[in-house]
Amino acid sequence: MIDRRPRVVRFVSAEVARLPDRTTALVELERSTGDSYRATAEADGSEAGRLRCVAEAAALALARAVRAQPPFSVDGIEILEPFGRRSVVVAVSVRTQEFTGSLVGLCQTDHDPVNATARAVLNATNRVLGVG
Repeated sequence: MIDRRPRVVRFVSAEVARLPDRTTALVELERSTGDSYRATAEADGSEAGRLRCVAEAAALALARAVRAQPPFSVDGIEILEPFGRRSVVVAVSVRTQEFTGSLVGLCQTDHDPVNATARAVLNATNRVLGVG
């Protein structure tokens, strides 16, 4: 069995409200201390807009959780099927004292692309931030 450190920041939830002309996403993350961080984002009402606003809300909540300034930026989102498994791939730009560049995170959708998008943002940033 693999011995893992507890995650410093963990995914709690992602919700989307769709209206005909726009989408609003709310993402909640939690630190191991029990502190909760929520963020929202809006985009157009398209499917691509829906996933983009989830990714942007996740990036903003993560920036708040780790006190990163400026916040991370979402460069792009795609749904791919590597090895026949539907997955969300997110590219995120990060600028810290130790690292500046673009990172990529992937998460299988398991029939829930909203949660997978938020988790892909965490997967993209985990190795640089070491948080979750």
